[in-house]
This record gives sequence, structure tokens and C-alpha cells, in this order.
Amino acid sequence: NLAGQCARFLGHAREAVTFYERARDAAPDLALRALNASNVLFNRHYLPATLAEDRRAAEEYGALFAKVRPFDHVQHRMGKRLRIGYLSPDVREHVVLSFSYALMTVLDRSRFEVTVYALNEEDSYTAHVRKSVGNLRNLVRLSAEEAAQTIYRDGIDILVDLAGHTQGNALPVLAFRPAPVQVTGIGYFNTTGLSAVDYVLSDVYVDPPGAGDDAMTEEILRLPHSHFCC
Repeated sequence: NLAGQCARFLGHAREAVTFYERARDAAPDLALRALNASNVLFNRHYLPATLAEDRRAAEEYGALFAKVRPFDHVQHRMGKRLRIGYLSPDVREHVVLSFSYALMTVLDRSRFEVTVYALNEEDSYTAHVRKSVGNLRNLVRLSAEEAAQTIYRDGIDILVDLAGHTQGNALPVLAFRPAPVQVTGIGYFNTTGLSAVDYVLSDVYVDPPGAGDDAMTEEILRLPHSHFCC
């Protein structure tokens, strides 16, 4: 993993991917395998590859969670308000928060109940989100399964991941499918490869119609304008 980081810092993308692949295959547990598999996928963006090759590489990540038992939502019942959860390691001073803050705060509270799940150490920006949303849970100290159990108990209807395969990501949490509908977007611009993720949020600029549909394991929610909320 350290060799992969050094290669990345030096701009040697191919070597970085190779080292991260070796770290993934040598990892003694699922958490470390997933971390290094995410590093593989992130650094593959600096290499020439076809969309089909990228999808196959992402599906290898999804295969890591083949033995994870997802939560059962047969008894899931919607309340009077749609319960939306936003899951992110960047509920802090970070560009992703700049692009997602409006998503968290401007919804009609008579129709939507919003919970923000942070996977990061808190700062003044985190405190501002907590004050604006009112319902923020910090899951940074929990395992992926424990975090998923928390979200499942909250009865979230739609869970929105804001990190994809970026640093500190929450995809191992989504693998347990703590919500019946799961979406990814804003923090990452490619497929997760995770079958538990149903949709990827995008737009006509990032993913022109017909250009990358087959590369995604998720269904693309393609907005007619930018999917960033500023």
C-alpha cells in the first residue's frame, strides 16, 4: 500500500495500480482488501482503458462482498415523510460538502426527513451541517457492519452515498444494503461495481446519453443539467 502511494505521488500510475493490486490480494481481512481495491479503481482513471475494462475491474470489487448478507427490507414501511440518508466521509471542510450541502438542507421538512451520516472527524463545517439539518450521526468509530445496522434501524428509505471509491469511502457499508434504495454520486464519477447500489447520480455533461450506460453496474439517473448543487 505504501509503495502504491509513493508511485501515485510520483505520477507512476501503472506501478501504483500494480502495487495496490498486490496489497489487495495480500490483505488479511475484507476491510483492507476493500480499501486497496478502491485504490486500484481510483488510480485506474489515470490509465488508458475501455469502458468495458473499467466495468470488469469494478465488478471485481463487488465480488469481494459476495458473502456479505444484506439486510431484509420485506417489512420496510414508509412513513408520512420520505426518509433520506446522506452518507459521506466528507461532512467537513471539503469540496464534496460544497456540492452536497444544498441536497442536505433545502428539502421541504414537511415531506422529507433527512439524516446525515458522517464518517469523518468533525470540524466547524460538520457543526454547521448538524445545526442546519438537525439530525446528524457520526459513524466514524463503527465498523462497516455496525454503521449499516445503525442506518437500518433508522428506517432510511433512500440512502445516498457521496464518496464512491474515494478516500474513507462508505461502500462496505452499502454492501449490507441498510436501505431498500441506494444511490451514489457527486464525490465520484464512475461505477462502484457494487450490486447493492441501485443508481448513480449524473448528468448530460458527465455522462452524455448513451456514452457510458454499459459501463455502469448501476442505473444512471441522468439530470438534464449539472447534478452539482451549489
